[in-house]
Amino acid sequence: MTHSDDPLFSSPALVWRPRGLIRLACLLAITTALALSASATAAPKSQLIRIEVAPSPDDAIIRFRATPSGHLRVRITKRLIHLEQRRHGRIRPLTARKGYRRPKHRPTELRILLLKSSVLVQLVDPKRHRTLAHMNAKIPEGRPLVSLDGSATLLTRRHPCSTPLKKPGLDVWVHAETAYEGFKRVDKMATPSLFRTTLQNAYRAACAGNTLREPTASPPWRWKDADYRTYGDTITAWSDLSRTVLHPDQVRTLLQKWNKALPAQTRLETIGMSHERRPIVAMAISTGPQSSWQTKRSVFLNGAHHGNEPMSVSFVLDAAQRMLQGLRDNQPFATRALEHTVLWIVPVVNPDGLHRFLEVSSHLGRKNGRDHGPIKGPDRVDGVDLNRNYPFRWGALGNRGSKPWKSSVYYRGPAAASEPEVQSIMALARRERFDWALTYHSGTIALLYCYTIDGVKNPRPNPNEQSAARLIDGLPEHPQGKPWAIRSNLYAVDGTDQDWHYHTHGTLALLVEGARSTPRNAKRRQHLLDAVWPIAERLFDGTGLPTSLELSIIDDMGPAHDVYITVDNVTVAGERWAPRARDGRLHVWLPTAGETTVRIYRDEALLMRTSFHVPATGLRRVIRLTDTPQEPAEGSTP
Repeated sequence: MTHSDDPLFSSPALVWRPRGLIRLACLLAITTALALSASATAAPKSQLIRIEVAPSPDDAIIRFRATPSGHLRVRITKRLIHLEQRRHGRIRPLTARKGYRRPKHRPTELRILLLKSSVLVQLVDPKRHRTLAHMNAKIPEGRPLVSLDGSATLLTRRHPCSTPLKKPGLDVWVHAETAYEGFKRVDKMATPSLFRTTLQNAYRAACAGNTLREPTASPPWRWKDADYRTYGDTITAWSDLSRTVLHPDQVRTLLQKWNKALPAQTRLETIGMSHERRPIVAMAISTGPQSSWQTKRSVFLNGAHHGNEPMSVSFVLDAAQRMLQGLRDNQPFATRALEHTVLWIVPVVNPDGLHRFLEVSSHLGRKNGRDHGPIKGPDRVDGVDLNRNYPFRWGALGNRGSKPWKSSVYYRGPAAASEPEVQSIMALARRERFDWALTYHSGTIALLYCYTIDGVKNPRPNPNEQSAARLIDGLPEHPQGKPWAIRSNLYAVDGTDQDWHYHTHGTLALLVEGARSTPRNAKRRQHLLDAVWPIAERLFDGTGLPTSLELSIIDDMGPAHDVYITVDNVTVAGERWAPRARDGRLHVWLPTAGETTVRIYRDEALLMRTSFHVPATGLRRVIRLTDTPQEPAEGSTP
């Protein structure tokens, strides 16, 4: 049958006899109409891929996008999940691997929400509707691909709305132009707007054609805490520190305001720079002329060795602010405590890590900003755990106390004291020779004393342990519902700061685990500050300190800075304690009062052996190396 015989074509209205320009115009119109029709019915640029992973010892590999130079894939092993890119024949991580606990004898399900330039991966236990691990990353554009190896089986490869979840799933944060059902606006100032929702609602929104950007289940702190976004930049010298946690830049601003308010009682100093060129700022606080501070004893408070513990910064700032307000108001406790003492504070040891936790992702920040590559920008592979990088017994426990792998959150670094942040703290400690030091952390409720590293010999009785017991004696129950505990460690560690302080300088060094987590509520944060402050308070007033022997060692040239001492029954782990270079001052914490023998060496040669009878109240003595040592009389309390 010809067209003229077909009723459809023989209809006068549908007979097509155009010629020349008319025919060309008609072709263009038809092509445009078909294109518009196709775009109206086309699927959105998002896809949900669901994979069943059998409980097999073999790795499961799921390739989900082809790129011009390779492909993107998820690799699942027995205990780890990897998000990787194969490029020019080499495998490179898109983000750090994550551990998970595989259910026994039953399969897991991998869900890949694939957007135009990002991906959200979720490994779930389908029987219990429980998320085992999740990760997200920005990815290059490419063409669709689903290819499986190992113990993986494709369940569905559809648009998100055609495979609804039975449960809402974990909370996710996304950027979107407009709100969608179940979306809660978090930050009105963000462009595009920032929303919090469930994974189920994110699937539905993507299916409906909404443009979602940078979905993540591990948002930075700023997305969770409205006070952080608004209050931190308006902080004054005497602001309420419980209102919010502070960014490194805001901490530096606060210290500058303290210095401006009390210039005679404070001194500000930049002691180093981080990997990402953020300053590591210290402040000294005391009374009297600043020229006299050189001969006073020094004590030390520091926080944020781990940047994902912002409450530790607040502990340091709160203690410093209480002392500064006491000096401002001429309160007896503060003026008496700092009459012969200089308080040094470094609120943020790890400014890069704190920035990443607050501004980039809650899964970042424990480690510092050392870039291991090949991922561009901050990621979980980057960084070194600063509290595994100190040189005393660095890596001594092998893979038990710290890790040699860059991807581990306990990575100890390429060498002992390799990190600029650690080097800055060590340089300050060598110069000042702190009598005591508190390092603040969060994660549990405990006070840890030296030595924390397994296998290191402690004096018996241990003055560090004695002090820890006195500091928490009689304290009320912690507001987070857990009693204070004193321990040498929580788990196997090596390369820690407090052990280095004690072994190198004899500093009474304690680690304060002051909170189980950082609350997002100002009232709860204030309860934590009030609960932790008494530990520092008892050190300042001396009630938490053991018996002490304070020495000043001089020779014909002045302070004897090139000697070191050992103390019988105290330096039992090979310690060699040198006096402070500028004045020859040295502080020794003793297990008990009574007879104490000190040996003084220079270049391995014994210069002097002398004994002291130290009362429980402590003793101060000056040792002249050119004099014949004599039995000293009892001195005053330090």
